[in-house]
Amino acid sequence: MPRLLLLLGAQCAGIVAADLGWLAAHESLLGAVLCLAAALLAGGPRLRLGLAVLAAGCASALHLGHSLEEARAAVPAAPFEAVLEGRVVEARHASHGSRLVLRDVVGIESPVPLARGLLVRVPADGSRALRDAVRGDRVRMRARLRPLGGLRNPGRAEAGRHWQRRGVGAAARPLHALLAVRAPDRSARPLAPLLRLRLRVARRLEALGPGGPLLAALALGERGGIPDAARRAFSELGIAHLLAVSGLHLALGAGLAFGVARRGLARWAWAAARLDTRRPALALALGFAVAQALLAGFGVPVRRALLLLLAVAAEVLQRRPARRGAALAAAACVVMAFDPAALFSPGAQLSFAATAALVLAPGGLEGGWRAGLRASATALLATAPLAALSLGVAAPAALLVNALAVPLTGLVLLPAALLSAAAIGLAPGAAPSAVLAAAAERMAAWALQLAEAGARAAPDATGTVPAYGALGLAVGLAWFGLTSPRTGVRLACAALSGLVLALAPPRPLAPPPPRVVFLDVGQGDAVLVQSSGAAILVDAGGAFPGGDRGRDAVLPALAALGVERLDLLALTHADLDHRGGAPAILRGLPVARLWLPRGGRDAPGFAAVLHAARERGVPVVERGTGAAALDLDGLRVESLWPPPDAGWRGNDASLVLRVTAAGGRVLLPGDLSVDAERALVGSGADLRADLLLLPHHGSRTSSSAALLEAVGGVAAVVSAPCLGRFRMPDPRVEERVRAYGYALWWTGRDGAVLAALGERRWLHSVARPRSCRPAAQGSLPGGRFAPRNGHRSPGTGPAGRLRRGRRHARRSGVSAVAGHAGGRVRGGRDLRAGLRPGRGRWPPASDVA
Repeated sequence: MPRLLLLLGAQCAGIVAADLGWLAAHESLLGAVLCLAAALLAGGPRLRLGLAVLAAGCASALHLGHSLEEARAAVPAAPFEAVLEGRVVEARHASHGSRLVLRDVVGIESPVPLARGLLVRVPADGSRALRDAVRGDRVRMRARLRPLGGLRNPGRAEAGRHWQRRGVGAAARPLHALLAVRAPDRSARPLAPLLRLRLRVARRLEALGPGGPLLAALALGERGGIPDAARRAFSELGIAHLLAVSGLHLALGAGLAFGVARRGLARWAWAAARLDTRRPALALALGFAVAQALLAGFGVPVRRALLLLLAVAAEVLQRRPARRGAALAAAACVVMAFDPAALFSPGAQLSFAATAALVLAPGGLEGGWRAGLRASATALLATAPLAALSLGVAAPAALLVNALAVPLTGLVLLPAALLSAAAIGLAPGAAPSAVLAAAAERMAAWALQLAEAGARAAPDATGTVPAYGALGLAVGLAWFGLTSPRTGVRLACAALSGLVLALAPPRPLAPPPPRVVFLDVGQGDAVLVQSSGAAILVDAGGAFPGGDRGRDAVLPALAALGVERLDLLALTHADLDHRGGAPAILRGLPVARLWLPRGGRDAPGFAAVLHAARERGVPVVERGTGAAALDLDGLRVESLWPPPDAGWRGNDASLVLRVTAAGGRVLLPGDLSVDAERALVGSGADLRADLLLLPHHGSRTSSSAALLEAVGGVAAVVSAPCLGRFRMPDPRVEERVRAYGYALWWTGRDGAVLAALGERRWLHSVARPRSCRPAAQGSLPGGRFAPRNGHRSPGTGPAGRLRRGRRHARRSGVSAVAGHAGGRVRGGRDLRAGLRPGRGRWPPASDVA
């Protein structure tokens, strides 16, 4: 056991070193070879053991390092089209589309070398060959490739890193359904018929009714059809693990098989007289678990769960307490050897933590009538801090809900799902199959309704990563509870841990309020202005089939920023990329008031927003020029546009807001074009502000010189994707903005941008900048400062403009701006320290080539 733990530690250390870039693949290979050679020549057993352990660590680093280097080797500098072919290694299908992971990708007609691993997203109306693809298929398509993206906001990790660890270097989207086919493949694929049958059965189950998707998830691991409301309900109740085929499902199925097999063998007189019926019953149960894993697709998570189940079975059969946990440690070593990215997977972390606690905690897997309740408490104690840290999930009612839901799932829903799947798969047209499937669907639908009702009645959780003090207290409760053999103590610690994590304040994010946060929502806008007691959200991102920025990006970010209610939700205009996420915001948070531009009530684009506002009882007000300012706990919101007349339409009728805090002002002009900008400047409105959100995402039809000069700001922010199809911001707009002395930030490149509006003014982003376009623009090391308007390059403009800019900066109290290009803010120390005027030089902010 100590040797296994030493080996596991070395593997984990090597994987972390490779992920941080400390060990390249060739260095890991050289280290492994040298350690093995030295181990063969070494004399002492301890020295040989140490060298062998080091070799194992280097081998794990080599595995992950090779995947990372392979993913980075052929990252496209810009989107392009190509004809490609690859083998499907993962396929997930849902009602809104499919997601495929391809390996061994080759370019049949490609202008540049392709990444060996690709992430392919297929829309719901895409090629049937791709929507029906299963693991092992070879597919050929013409697709548009782009670098791995992913939104980067507070409270959420970047998804691109997860795929790079798995050797995926780019994302692809098929161009047309007719340009994607299944390529001929003569290789032996014994699981292909089973996988195709599984997909057909899953779709038949989903078509049964509202409860069908839950049956497909429990029996086959296909979760794509489960509604978003049900997913949120399961997550809030702390039973999201029931929706994925995991070690729990395999254990429940194996437990049922073990009970049936043992009772049957006990009734067989010959076997009962000559055998210990527990061992053959356990063998039959493990065989049933293997069959269940094959039915669930036998993907990487399912294989990992099966391996853990086999390890637990070995622990049960083992009679030597001194070797308790050895099988689990061996299973962990095998997983790290073949799947090093599992070290960073929340699912794998939670699985190993729960299994280790069940195996190693006093009392182990044995117990009396309270064994199930103690097992739930044990698993929750081990996983609650991890779930809160990695997923932002804290469910105060998880202990009670699991005590009810796990037996219900194991005794009723899971057997019903397995039986209905078997009936539909073997005899889809038979009347008994239809009756059985219909009864199972009604039970599953009832379970979904019960979960949603329970989520509404359960105490609210923070939904974000709690403060470090709460995490430390939860870890202490877990240690105390898991080391106690008493069931009551363990139950009390589990309940208290859930309450602590749910009621704890979110981890504070710098800068503290007052602040403005320009969220990364891809093509769209979403800006939060926050004081110590008020929160204003201007626009809510877009929505499209299969994705809702309000639900998927804005709400998690608001939770991470500590926003529990919105005093104002303002939508600048009815374009989908600005108002698409608003219904999810209105349903997900208490909103005190909703502002629309003049004429917004009659705009067809606002119909869904108005419907959601009526459902929640949110008052709706149209605003524009001349409306009275709104004061909200240190924030002053002024409406500057549109004017009362009806001469402006579409983007030019955007609601323009200026928000003033104690230490700065922010101008949010929506999607105004040049003509409307000039009219706004000519109206005499006070447009002076420190921060400017560039109109229309930096389009060439906006951000006129008149507006930039009237604002006289310190920094400008572009809310646009890194490599979007509209190619915003326009390079000419970038040059113009820099020429007027603005530091330029870009959400698609820098991630969400946070700016302090207090006494000390500074900006930073939540992520390392990406390389978004091959432009000949200089870059500077991270965290560099420069005084306002100190940069005098050709095209800067008249000297009087510079003098006016400096006078405005002094009046606003702004002495310096922080920009970065290297991506790290070095702990934020220099940013908080401030800078004496006149030091440094004005850089092109975070402009990255």
